[in-house]
Amino acid sequence: MSFAVTLPDQGQFAAWRQAARLAISHRIPPGDIDWTGGAGLFAADPLPDSPGPHQARVPEQFVKLAGSVIWHSAPERVALLYQALWRLDAREGSLCRKPIRWGGG
Repeated sequence: MSFAVTLPDQGQFAAWRQAARLAISHRIPPGDIDWTGGAGLFAADPLPDSPGPHQARVPEQFVKLAGSVIWHSAPERVALLYQALWRLDAREGSLCRKPIRWGGG
C-alpha cells in the first residue's frame, strides 16, 4: 500500500513532523510514502487518521536538524528526513545522544 502526503507552503516543518509522527507510528516504510502529494495516474491513500501503536524516539539534535533541513529547496528533502527518522528509530543511525520522545518536547 502506498500513501501520499501534501505539505502546505507555510508551516511545512510542523506539518511534516505531524505526518512523519503519524507514519512512523504505523511503521510505514519510507518507500511507501510519496511526499510530493501523489498526483499522478495511480492515486495513493492518505495517511491513517489516528496514530498507530509505535512511538518513535529520536535524539533532540535530529529534531533541530530537521527544522533546518526543511528550509532547503530540494523537493526530496522531506522524504530524506523521513528516511533518516526511520533509520534512527530502527537504531540504524548514530544515537550518541539521549533520545527524546518524538512528538514530545
